[in-house]
Amino acid sequence: MNLKSIRTVTTLATDLDGTLIPVRQTPEQHAAVKHLGSLVVEHSLQLIFVTGRSFELTFDAMTQFDLPHPASILCDVGSTMWHRSDDGSYQQDLDYQQALLDRMGGWTNAGIQTALCERVEWLTPQSPKQQTPLKCSFDFPHDAVVAVREQVAAWITEFDCPLAYTISRDPDTGEGLMDILPVDVNKGSAIQWWASRRSIDPASIVFAGDSGNDTAAMTRGFRAVLVGNADEQLRAETRDAMAGQQMLYLADGHGPEGVRDGLMYHLEREERQS
Repeated sequence: MNLKSIRTVTTLATDLDGTLIPVRQTPEQHAAVKHLGSLVVEHSLQLIFVTGRSFELTFDAMTQFDLPHPASILCDVGSTMWHRSDDGSYQQDLDYQQALLDRMGGWTNAGIQTALCERVEWLTPQSPKQQTPLKCSFDFPHDAVVAVREQVAAWITEFDCPLAYTISRDPDTGEGLMDILPVDVNKGSAIQWWASRRSIDPASIVFAGDSGNDTAAMTRGFRAVLVGNADEQLRAETRDAMAGQQMLYLADGHGPEGVRDGLMYHLEREERQS
């Protein structure tokens, strides 16, 4: 496979909430979003969104915050994938969907909700619009995060479920969020799938994120940008995983200001190496 050079930044992959979406309604935050769009065009980068939002809620954010339209949207914590057509519309990647459905081992969203709500007292299923056949989502009090993690992990082990969980924190409320997905499905694996079908070297991708469900993408071998408002647990895990590497940029700026500064760091580092 003729992969594009490791020294060429080809792609900006970014989380939305707490990352590309302005975390404060200030001129500086909105200007950073515009600057990022200009950098993507100037350097002929592919832009992809990698988010816990559904496709519909992602489109709402694109309209509300005047975000640039990406080449692909990896939704629902990497469990659904959409690509932009020549006419500007988005089509779901049905091959990807079927590959993930084959991993579920007969588990359904309803079955997961019933089993976990009976076992883990802190969990509350999120609204139906946040649920998909491949992603079962819950809210919980963040001060119960240790107990939730332990009990969900024990349930997966006890029943040998072909499933995995990812935990993050709502940037607005501070409460816990948990998604149950097919095993080995996360933001990192979704980006890897996307890249492999385009013969793009993972090391040419810059990924930006801020919270727990970004961990798999932060530590998968992509160039990384950790925005200034990032979750402390993600900060520690990312530092440990990428210790001594120049692939990680720890931004001071929050949200899109941090993404912009991190992308510029990786682009400038590439120019210094050429």
